[in-house]
Amino acid sequence: MVKSREDMYADVNTLMENIRKTNRKVSFNLEDVEDYKVNPDAKPGDLDAKTPWRIKDLYPKIDDYKLIPTKLYTSPEVMEEEWENLWTKTWLLAGRVQDVKEVGDWFKFDIGRESIVIVRSSKDKISAFYNACTHRGNQLVWEDCGKGTKSFVCNYHSWMFTLEGKNARVTDRETFDEAVLCDGIDLLNVHTHVWAGFVFIHMGEEPIPFEEYIGEDLLKFMNVYNFEDMHIVNEVEFTLPANWKVSSDAFQEVYHLHQTHPQALLASDETKVQMDFFKNGHNRIIQKKGAVSPRQAKNFSDTVNEALRYYLEEAGIDPETYDGDPTDIREVSIKAKREKMPYGIDYSKLADCQLADTINVTFFPNVTFTVWSEGLFIQRFRPHPTDPNQSVYDAISIVPKIKEGVTRPFYYQSVMDVFAADDISGETRPEKKYTTFENPQCSFFIEQDFVQIAANHRGLKSRGVRGVIRLSEQERRIQQFYNEHDLYLKGEKFKPAVSKETIKK
Repeated sequence: MVKSREDMYADVNTLMENIRKTNRKVSFNLEDVEDYKVNPDAKPGDLDAKTPWRIKDLYPKIDDYKLIPTKLYTSPEVMEEEWENLWTKTWLLAGRVQDVKEVGDWFKFDIGRESIVIVRSSKDKISAFYNACTHRGNQLVWEDCGKGTKSFVCNYHSWMFTLEGKNARVTDRETFDEAVLCDGIDLLNVHTHVWAGFVFIHMGEEPIPFEEYIGEDLLKFMNVYNFEDMHIVNEVEFTLPANWKVSSDAFQEVYHLHQTHPQALLASDETKVQMDFFKNGHNRIIQKKGAVSPRQAKNFSDTVNEALRYYLEEAGIDPETYDGDPTDIREVSIKAKREKMPYGIDYSKLADCQLADTINVTFFPNVTFTVWSEGLFIQRFRPHPTDPNQSVYDAISIVPKIKEGVTRPFYYQSVMDVFAADDISGETRPEKKYTTFENPQCSFFIEQDFVQIAANHRGLKSRGVRGVIRLSEQERRIQQFYNEHDLYLKGEKFKPAVSKETIKK
């Protein structure tokens, strides 16, 4: 059931308007939104089990973060505080190991006012350092990436540095007073950590260990996907006319689905999601798929609608031959996926929710992983170097090798913007696309969010908002974010990024 990009968008636009007009009110009967469990029978330690703590266990003052000052999104002073107390003190996703496979391969990672070079400095080591020559500060690399580099040579005065950042040449060294060269002429290194095929960096002197920062429980849940065996199939970057937190907020809740993405209601229940909170600002939601939302149950409960047909296809079931009850589709699909392995992937380590549902994991401060059993959609929200009213948005899609000749999962095109004609073999790394807010070249689903994000940021400057935004219990992940954010800005998290002694050098 493969459609072109244009045909799919035309169909969805018509469908969306009909759904918005017929959405019905639902009642939230849970005493607490954290009560809901996708698998009520999950035992402690199971991959789909709820975390052993509630958000109030981790954040006793969480109720103070239901009203959020709008200045956090627009203030240059807040932007500066974030740079000094947040960005330079957290583990940040820089890129993929696949881009530094061989010694001398490197890529550039820009974050706010800084630029960092990540390089395979030896067979078993990935190094990183600030992209600034220690002579007069000229940036060493200007391109995005390179292959097989033997050394880094400054384009300005030809100073040379090894792959580990050591100074290898000061051109015309005899013309310098040796006192100015006796110390501090090596490139300043940045901490790196490799996890699951991803390269993370930390600008602090003594960062918290990565495993401790993310946490054992969350790493256990994510490790079974084997992300290290996946490869990039699409990557997009552009500048958004909104603060990075406005963008991040949009992907921290499913409250907006019924209005912004009404088409999603035909195959998922956004009124009940499993919310799990972890230490250090990280969190997870598990959203059940394979059933119509209660907001649309009256209109679609007795039919296998088109969205559910795609869902069946992803399990290797021909929707034309399915004669079961629509409410059984999730369970039937789980069983079929495990038995048929339609994409040639071993699902044995995955919990049922990882096989059947949409899972969104946030790594504080600025990355979300939307993960399925056959792929991962990464969104990264980076601060603009100088303007709090803008930010840099990245969308990176990675997939494993799947069986040839099969119809690809529908979310490849609906979320990742990867269509049937696109190469997903991994033989060639696709070029990164630099696009614009006006023409982002992302999926229809994601573009729906951008329209709201831009309007949201404009509205935050209005006196009509009265200086605060208001968060519901469905937006509890956003509450967690701002509590954690506040801890950083108040200087209550971890150690400083650079000591005064380092700055003097």
